[in-house]
Amino acid sequence: ITITENLESPLAKSADVVLKQHVNRETDKYNMQGTTSTTALCMIFHAFQTAMIEETDYQAEQFALVHPGGAVGERLNKKSLY
Repeated sequence: ITITENLESPLAKSADVVLKQHVNRETDKYNMQGTTSTTALCMIFHAFQTAMIEETDYQAEQFALVHPGGAVGERLNKKSLY
């Protein structure tokens, strides 16, 4: 799966699934800093992650096993999930 604006790119051509991303303009006055496009990309990945969690029935217990540290892991492990 790839996300790109250029559907003719080598990356797009070699992917099984291509999600086209396009922004009309970046937010800076020169239209050159990737602020709008990176924000859009983050939103696509957040939506994709949410869909994958639902589709695969991924559970908090699974996440706690592979992410035991940090604030999220600490919160999950305090709930005695296993």
